[in-house]
Amino acid sequence: MKREWSEERVRQALADLPGWRYEDGKLERVFDFPTYADGAAFAGRVFLLAERQGHHPEAVFVLDKKVGVAYGGREGKAITEKDVGAVAMVDILYGRFVD
Repeated sequence: MKREWSEERVRQALADLPGWRYEDGKLERVFDFPTYADGAAFAGRVFLLAERQGHHPEAVFVLDKKVGVAYGGREGKAITEKDVGAVAMVDILYGRFVD
C-alpha cells in the first residue's frame, strides 16, 4: 500500500530537491536546455525512466528550450514516496544530461 505524505513532509523533502515546487498537490519543475532538441531528448529519457520505474509523471511537456515535469496529484491523492523518489531520479537524469 502506498503511504501518502503530509504537506509538511513533502516540503521537508523539497529542501533536498532544489528547483522543485509543491503546488496544487503536485511536484513540479521546469528544466532549461540550450536547444529544443536537447529538451526533447531529455523528455524522451524521462519517459523511459518512468517506464523502468513503473511510475509515470502526471505531465511532461516541451516548450521551446524548457521541459516541465510534474508528479503526483492524480485523482486527488497526496504525494507518496514513489513520487519523491521519481523526482529525485529525474534530477539525477538531468544532471547527467547537462554535464
